[in-house]
Amino acid sequence: MLHFAVSHSYGHIIPDLLDCDLHINARTDLGETPLHLALDCVQIMMLLIGHGATVDTRDLADEIPLSVAVEIEQHDTIQYLVDLGADVNALTWRGSLLYIAARNGDTATVTILVSKNTLDVNIQNPNDKIPLHFAVVYRYEDIIRNLLEASANVNTVDRYNKTPLHYAANHPFLVSLRIAEMLVSSGAYGDIRDTSGNTAFDVLFDEYGHTRNRKHRITQLLERVQNNRFGKK
Repeated sequence: MLHFAVSHSYGHIIPDLLDCDLHINARTDLGETPLHLALDCVQIMMLLIGHGATVDTRDLADEIPLSVAVEIEQHDTIQYLVDLGADVNALTWRGSLLYIAARNGDTATVTILVSKNTLDVNIQNPNDKIPLHFAVVYRYEDIIRNLLEASANVNTVDRYNKTPLHYAANHPFLVSLRIAEMLVSSGAYGDIRDTSGNTAFDVLFDEYGHTRNRKHRITQLLERVQNNRFGKK
C-alpha cells in the first residue's frame, strides 16, 4: 500500500500509512523501496526518511535512489540526497554517478557532485576511463571545466592507454584546440602513447598539420605541453 501511495504521489495519505508501522524499507518484486519510487517529490522523500527509510538501499538492478535520480536528472532530489550523505561514489551497472552525469551532459548534477569533498573525481569505469574522458569525448566544455577545477587527473589513461588529450584530438580543429588548451593548462602531458603507439600530438599533426597556421598553433601548444613535463628551460 505504501509503495502504491508513494508512486502515485498520494501525499495526503502517506502520513497515515507511516503511522501504521508499515515496513518503511519494504521491497517490490524489483527490489525497490518506497524511497526509490519517491524521487520526483522531495516532500514525500522527507517523510519517508524521517520515518527511517534507508538512503542507499539497492534494488535488484543495483540502483540506489541517488543513482536513479542522477539518471533522470532530478536535481532537487539529487541535492537533497547528497546533503543527507548518500554515497556519491556509488557504482551501478551504468558506472559511477559522476560518469552518468558527465555522459548525459548534466552540468547541474556534476556541479552538485563535485561540491562534496568525499567524491572521487577520478573514479574509473570498467574500461578505465574517468569522467573527464567522457566529458572530453562528448565535448561538454562546461563539465570539463568543472572536473578540472575539482582536480581531475588529466593524465589518467584508459584501457587503450589514451588520456583525455588523445580524445580531444579527435574533434574538429577549433574544438580540439580549445579543449586541448584547457587540458594543457591543467598539466596534461603530450608524450603519452596509446596502444597504437600514437601521442595526442601525433593525431593532431596528422589530422590538421597540413596548413601553416594550424601547424603553428599545434606547435605552440606542444611547447606548452613540454613545459608541463619538463619545466621551462
